[in-house]
Amino acid sequence: MDFSEDLNPSKYVIRAYSPGCITINKNQYNQSVVVTPENITEGFLGSSIDEITPEQIARLCQSGAEVILLGTGEHQQMLPKSLFIEAAKYNKSIDVMNTQAACRTFSVLSTDGRRVIAALIP
Repeated sequence: MDFSEDLNPSKYVIRAYSPGCITINKNQYNQSVVVTPENITEGFLGSSIDEITPEQIARLCQSGAEVILLGTGEHQQMLPKSLFIEAAKYNKSIDVMNTQAACRTFSVLSTDGRRVIAALIP
C-alpha cells in the first residue's frame, strides 16, 4: 500500500461521495451543503435543483469565489435559463455537473488554492 501526504490546506475537505451522502472531513451530510475551503453551510439549496431560487444564485455569486460549482445529485441536470441569467448579472458563470464530479473538481481546485465554492445536492 502506498501512502501520500495530503497537501490540501483547506479547513474543509471533501473526502467521499455516494448518492445521498457527502463526507466532508469526518462528517457525513445527507442534505445539501455549500462548501468553500474555509466554510460550510447545510441545507442552503434544498433537495433538488427545482428548489433553487434566483436569490440563492445571487448569494453564491456574491461569495467572492472565482469558480462556482453546482452538483445536482447523482445525475447531471440543467438549471433553468433564468438562473444562468441571474449569475450573468454578476459576471459569473456556474459550472453544473453531477455531485460526484463537483466534489472531485472542488478538491482539485481547493488543493491548488483557488477561491472555489461548491453547492452540492447529495
